[in-house]
Amino acid sequence: MIRGNLASFSLGEIFQSLAVNNHTGTLKIVESDGTEKYVYFSQGEICLFSVKSHPSLRIGEILVRKGAITRKQLETALKYQETASEKLGQILIKKYGVSPEAIQDALVTKIYDEIYDLFLLTEAEFEFFVDHFPQEVFETFPENVRISINPQAVVMEGLRVSDEWKVIHKKIKTYNEIFTFNDSKKRKFRSAPDAALAEMIDGETPVRKLFDTFPGNRFECCKTTFGFLGAGLIRPLTLDECRQKGLNAAKRNNLEKAFDFLLYGVELSPGKPEPLLLIADLLEKMGRESEARTYQRDAVMLHASSGAMGEALKLGQVLIRHYPRDEEFLHVLFSAATHQRNLSMVESCGEALAQLLASRGEKQRAAEILHEVCTHVPRDTDRKIRAATLFRESNCSREAVALLEEVADQLSSRVKIGDKIKILRTIFELAPDRQDIKQEINNLLELQQRWDQRKKRRFTIAGILLIVLIVLLLVPLLYEIKARELMSHAQRLEEISKVSGDYAVAKSSYEEILEAYGWSTQARIAQDALDRIAAIERVQALALENEKNSILSQQDEKLQNLKTTITKLLELAHDMEERGDFEGAFGVLKKINTEFPEFPKTKMIPLPITITSSPGGCTVRVNGKEIGKTPVVVRERADLQIDVLLQHEGCEDLQRTIVTGQGWRVHFELNLRPLDIFELTGPVHLPLNAYGGDIFAVSRDGYIYSVNSTDQTVNWRRKLGEYGDLFSQPLYLPTEIVIGNVVGELYALPRSADAPRWRTSLKTTMLAAPAVSENGRWIAVADLNGSIFILENQSGKPKAIVRTENEIVHAPRFWGEHLVVASQDNTLYVLAVPDLRPVHAEFFEHDFDTELTVEHEFAYFGTRDGTLHCFNLLDHALTWSRPLDNRLSASPRAVGENILAVTSSGTLYVVDSTEGEVVWNGRAAESPPGEMLVHDGLAYFGTDEGEIIGFDLATRERSWLYRFDDSVQEAPVVIGDRLYFVSTSGRFVVMKIFRDQ
Repeated sequence: MIRGNLASFSLGEIFQSLAVNNHTGTLKIVESDGTEKYVYFSQGEICLFSVKSHPSLRIGEILVRKGAITRKQLETALKYQETASEKLGQILIKKYGVSPEAIQDALVTKIYDEIYDLFLLTEAEFEFFVDHFPQEVFETFPENVRISINPQAVVMEGLRVSDEWKVIHKKIKTYNEIFTFNDSKKRKFRSAPDAALAEMIDGETPVRKLFDTFPGNRFECCKTTFGFLGAGLIRPLTLDECRQKGLNAAKRNNLEKAFDFLLYGVELSPGKPEPLLLIADLLEKMGRESEARTYQRDAVMLHASSGAMGEALKLGQVLIRHYPRDEEFLHVLFSAATHQRNLSMVESCGEALAQLLASRGEKQRAAEILHEVCTHVPRDTDRKIRAATLFRESNCSREAVALLEEVADQLSSRVKIGDKIKILRTIFELAPDRQDIKQEINNLLELQQRWDQRKKRRFTIAGILLIVLIVLLLVPLLYEIKARELMSHAQRLEEISKVSGDYAVAKSSYEEILEAYGWSTQARIAQDALDRIAAIERVQALALENEKNSILSQQDEKLQNLKTTITKLLELAHDMEERGDFEGAFGVLKKINTEFPEFPKTKMIPLPITITSSPGGCTVRVNGKEIGKTPVVVRERADLQIDVLLQHEGCEDLQRTIVTGQGWRVHFELNLRPLDIFELTGPVHLPLNAYGGDIFAVSRDGYIYSVNSTDQTVNWRRKLGEYGDLFSQPLYLPTEIVIGNVVGELYALPRSADAPRWRTSLKTTMLAAPAVSENGRWIAVADLNGSIFILENQSGKPKAIVRTENEIVHAPRFWGEHLVVASQDNTLYVLAVPDLRPVHAEFFEHDFDTELTVEHEFAYFGTRDGTLHCFNLLDHALTWSRPLDNRLSASPRAVGENILAVTSSGTLYVVDSTEGEVVWNGRAAESPPGEMLVHDGLAYFGTDEGEIIGFDLATRERSWLYRFDDSVQEAPVVIGDRLYFVSTSGRFVVMKIFRDQ
């Protein structure tokens, strides 16, 4: 756990630290008002945001604001969700056709809006909980919608936004402000945000409510408003306007609008109590008494501060019971009461304030408050004693003695002489040098002793007379007294019996009176009580019988209703399964399984459990019996252990024991395994090619191989020249292979075992692959001396040659009637074909680092400084350059409207081909990747460390990974449903393509 305060660490530093260290967990931020905000990180990237104890911007509201759905559609969806088990996102997708991309975009907007506000905090506390990522905080959108936000971009934008916020807040100090145009003339605005805000500013709507309908986030709304203010187009309402409009709205019973006006009026006049009282009256009409009392309390404080003690006391005396622990409020009321000489309020406020101070341990202050109350109510000796006690406990003996002496002076009557002695003794304990107090105590003790002796003699005479009288009356009264005692006991038993309803003990007591004291006056009362109890017992018996019959009837009715409910739920579950909603069906059946204990057979109802896998299409065996291919549904009752075996070609078998009923779906991830591994006689460092079911490879042993992909046998092999492994990059054509060697021999080899169609000696060393023109007429070749050749494809004879200033290691590319060449003299050449006449030359600061990718009129390539470039061949101008995190480790690939680039750090970038903006990027490998193949939406490549990876471009995640024990640098080839990778040592790895991923 990491914790601290934003006063010591900036939010930008925290985000950057979590991003650099690839942390996964939850960042909790607690603001000064107790609001808790949570930012969720996954592998160093932000993926979710939520708020507790404070209203949070919801996904549905953002979709309404962006126009993806209407307000009515959102309300309908929320109402439907109350009775359905589906999430809101799923409902919007199914009922209104909202795309997952729109939901994801709304989620990203929500997170940006909320996080940028955090950059304004300076005193909040923060904690980071490592690996804590609770699923229950996710919003109601489909599970497959996940986002990934780079914290570095958030930090940069957040700092910019926070700087602008500070400027904006100088003009827009509160979101309760209400603005109106300076004149009624209608204006036309070019930008959509300006036009939208102009429609919403009506002199009635506060800024906080503009957020709900403005087609942008809060920052954009306030920034546009700030622009209107700066241009003098709008102004805030005045205090008089707010008061008048608020009262008018209240008269029309439009209380919410009246509240908006009066709330802004309060903020416009912070030192006046009248606006506070107006809004308090309005809140009482709206039934929000607690909020109304808060405003009334603030009005009391303002009245008191302005010297209007009478008004403060009048208003505060009805509020005192609601603020028993508000010291400031109680002190103000106490001061007002003493000022107005309102004795009842002096006592009530003083007592409340003294109790509060004493409970906090501030006993001296509490004693002073009670002492002040005593000055207004001097005859209250109890309060003086309590004040003296508090003074004594606070070591203020002098004040305690003074109060106790006042009490002693008031206790002068004979009845209170004992109390006075106690008070004087307390005084003597506090002031032992007071001999006058000691003498007075002795005098009082002597006086009390004389009074006690006189009282004792009087009681002795009276006692003798009473004893004589008792003796005379004892005999006739004993009988009656005993009967009355028993009667009192019996009556108490009867009262007790009324609670329990059991009168047996009471009846026994009354019967005992009749048997033993039948001649007493209580006999008749006992008989009446027995008759009364008998009548009660008859009524109870009848009531018990009726209750029993009612319970039996209710039980029968309840069981019948339960049966009907279970039947309907079973039908609902069946309908859900028919629609393919197995999650909903599982939830309904699970409910039956757990919530109807009256029917034990519900425990035996089988639950539908969906078994899924990655990759899909696995054969599933449950307890040894094959049940189908994933995704497949198995039905078993809850809490059973079942053995599940999954098998798939190209994967290792996976066996697990699962307990049924714990969830509607069980997902399995299978480990991949090669279908085959075979090797040639030498290492392979050049690209593979597949044609007609055969694999063509150039080996470092000096041969070109044609290999049968089915049985891995060599169809043929051909040796080129005398220098073995020193070949150029091959050019694979439909019927032949064009390749050069170290002595400058260029071959056009048929894909069969026939002799070369032609062989040309250029007497130079070639490393880059040759290129062929679109019409197939010309072959272009570049060498390490910087020369560029054009040959006739028909004969192999050179047609033209041009020289550059440095070696050429990357293949030239034809573009219509032009040839594009990247030379190591850092120049990109555009040459006319076939005479190689220079058309344009563009110099770059850094070396070319990748092969050229020519798409339409654009050339894409990387340079040594880790920058991806787009060059317009038509305009002869650089369209854009995009710095990446590291050097490109493979040639860029054009996919649709985007360019794919992978860097040596293992990061895959998807860049917009038109603007050069990064659409997204993600970590694809742990070591530098090699060349890439894009096939059926997946990018396949190997790495220096031997990882073989399939990266899903739709989900932006690795689809599968296999770890080989050798470096894989070349892109694989596809034959049928097989991928063929080759390692630098010449071993081929055959992997299956899973079409359902």
